[in-house]
Amino acid sequence: MIKEIKVPEIGENVESGKVVGILVNAGDTVEVEEGIIEVETEKAVVEIPSPVKGRIVEIMVKEGDEVATGRVIARVEVEGTESDALEGVVTRLVPFGAFVDIGGIEGLVHISQISHQRVGDPSDVLQEGQTVKVKVLEIQNLGQGRSERISLSIKALALDP
Repeated sequence: MIKEIKVPEIGENVESGKVVGILVNAGDTVEVEEGIIEVETEKAVVEIPSPVKGRIVEIMVKEGDEVATGRVIARVEVEGTESDALEGVVTRLVPFGAFVDIGGIEGLVHISQISHQRVGDPSDVLQEGQTVKVKVLEIQNLGQGRSERISLSIKALALDP
């Protein structure tokens, strides 16, 4: 998931500043509260931190740019948050994926949603009875019996290497 990082409110009556330093590059991994850019206002030089952990996809500003509160300064690919994650148990492995029980309801993790790396056979990566964290991608035809489909992903909760 891509998250846009914006210039936060820097201080009272401060609406903008000049970018005087870029502390990361595209491709870098950042932690929560790690500095991304430095902005000089009339009062001080302020480091703008990342509000999330992830990988920098794009820096949207350059040194010398004037940036206002609310302007997007970077895009970060973040891991799925814990609130996105459900814990489930692998119940069945099939050539096209794995069925996972997520609390009495079974969903499918398609083979393409198991890992960012290519998976030839789900049994190479998963085992029946294994506990996994998954994210619900889509629910189709809820309440319509056999045509109900719950699409799950393991890789959506992991950073793309």
